[in-house]
Amino acid sequence: MKSLAVRVLGDFGVDGLVPHALGSRKARQALHLLALGQGAVVRTGVLTDALWAGTLPARPEDQLSVLVSRLRSVLGGRERIAHQDGGYRLHYDWLDAAELASLIDEVTARREAGHVAGAAAAARVALSLVRGPGPATAAPGEWAAQRQAELTRLAGRARRVAAQLLLEAGDWATAADAATTALDQDPYDESALRLLLRAYAAGGQLAAALAAYARARERLADELGTDPAPETVALHTAILRGERPAAGPAAAGPAPAATHPGGQPRIVGRDDELGYLDTIAGRARGGRTEIVIVEGEAGIARPPCCAPGPPGGPRPGTRSCSPPAARWTGRCRWTPCSPRWPPCSAAAARKPPRPSWARTPRSWSRCSAPRPAPDSPAHPDSPASSPAWPTACSARPSSTPR
Repeated sequence: MKSLAVRVLGDFGVDGLVPHALGSRKARQALHLLALGQGAVVRTGVLTDALWAGTLPARPEDQLSVLVSRLRSVLGGRERIAHQDGGYRLHYDWLDAAELASLIDEVTARREAGHVAGAAAAARVALSLVRGPGPATAAPGEWAAQRQAELTRLAGRARRVAAQLLLEAGDWATAADAATTALDQDPYDESALRLLLRAYAAGGQLAAALAAYARARERLADELGTDPAPETVALHTAILRGERPAAGPAAAGPAPAATHPGGQPRIVGRDDELGYLDTIAGRARGGRTEIVIVEGEAGIARPPCCAPGPPGGPRPGTRSCSPPAARWTGRCRWTPCSPRWPPCSAAAARKPPRPSWARTPRSWSRCSAPRPAPDSPAHPDSPASSPAWPTACSARPSSTPR
């Protein structure tokens, strides 16, 4: 495989491969355990104990070697699963757990820099990685249980951080959903409970806030014989008095502008998509090269999603994406394809001016002139292309729309 993307935060899987393509159940378990190592060497004894759970075969190391050999044949050889330091190490290109940890750090950095909108965009991307019930069980054993507990804590932290940032950004409904999920995963997490109460209060859902507090208080009393923390009680008292608790430092800030910094209209209903683009743009400005293709039916706001940044380079939180490239077809039409230029760069790339003949609904259906080579300055994909080349065509534009 040219690119190995592995997911461990929910149901284990490898992007682009169905589960049975990885081989037997034990082979999938072995790969899952290696992925839980997150790039570190997993000792052979840990793998054999987890895979056979006390009923070891006669030669467990040899059986493990056979499983690894089968996985290598699917994933791309020894470059993917290396044998070193008395164990095995998985070399992946992307792991959702590592991506989530990076996003949490990015959310924190953006918030400390005072860029709440950008932090909320990264928070939405983080939430998209922790949808579902939680990490699946890889195999029995203490080592696997510890790794899964770490993933559960990471997912809970991501939900709490995202809920706080979205609440500060004014998106109380999504913040309430994130806090509810965090509370479902850990019913005794009073920090998630307080976030939920603040989110309900921000949305005017006072009855829902009081009901959530009552359920949590009853659970703590019945199962642990204790009361909520003083901070939680104080928040509940403020809600009872009709006071609206502060969501965070940016709660009293100005309302979101009707346009983005580049002058483009603000897009409604594309928060997740914009969050992905903003996060990828931030990584690209830090020196990481990534290519993004935005595709879909007409009218779903593709051009505004990739609106260029302001002159002189992008400001923090703005996207600077080049327009899509074009390819030359037999009917002399411009059609979108993969981006020719890096999608997010320090300054927005500019496509050559589109000639008038290319804007005709039904233009130049047949061309007698030979097509120029792709690297020729006369080729339409070239920035130095000249609009005069199609004049060699024998046909003329038709006024009948296609």
